[in-house]
Amino acid sequence: MLKGDLASFSLGEIFQSLAINNHTGTLKITSVNQPPKLIYFDRGEIRLFSDGSSVVPKLAEILFRHGKHKKSDLEEALAEQATAKTRLGEILARKGLVSESDVREALELQVREEIYDLFLWKQGAFEFHMGYFPEELQNSLQRKAGIALNTNSVIMEGLRRLDEWKLINKKLPTGDEILVRTDKDDSALEQVVADFAAGLDGTQPVREVCKRFPGTRFDCSKILCDLLDRGYIRPLNVTELRRAAAT
Repeated sequence: MLKGDLASFSLGEIFQSLAINNHTGTLKITSVNQPPKLIYFDRGEIRLFSDGSSVVPKLAEILFRHGKHKKSDLEEALAEQATAKTRLGEILARKGLVSESDVREALELQVREEIYDLFLWKQGAFEFHMGYFPEELQNSLQRKAGIALNTNSVIMEGLRRLDEWKLINKKLPTGDEILVRTDKDDSALEQVVADFAAGLDGTQPVREVCKRFPGTRFDCSKILCDLLDRGYIRPLNVTELRRAAAT
């Protein structure tokens, strides 16, 4: 078993070592107030991921956000899933609402986003158990879908995002910032971005805005920073914040 501290070894270094040596086994990453994260490597390639929570709601959200099914279809499938104890992806595929490739792409996107977020961890511990296959992933939808991520591409994107998050955090350091639309003419914006900006009414913090954004937290934060830089949105001032808190 290999083990160490994230303060001494970066996630990129750990992944690179596992990839170069074509290791097979499970990497366990732990941190205070976080459920353990399990990443299964097969000959250096990322195949499975578990964050200790149910995969179904996240998969449903990704499929919905990317226009793979309507909200009414999702609600119907979730109701059937609750009684039939069948995986959501299987139900949607059987109904012809999504294809197997849609499910696989959604799962791969989900795993990538979960792992990219791990690159932001500054503290934690890791253990690599050679040849170990976690029980909770034995019958997972990820395994059935046959996802496979090139570890080197994950490292490169994770490091790129880490650099971009540093810039994002200078403008949105806490996620509690409350933003509002300005009066600047938005005719130069793409319609979908203009509609998103118009929905910033000064009532929700950034962390809540990102939850309803049709994309990832990273994508949402990048768009918010761009809109801030170009003057289409602004943070509430102290007086406005006090007024909002009093209502």
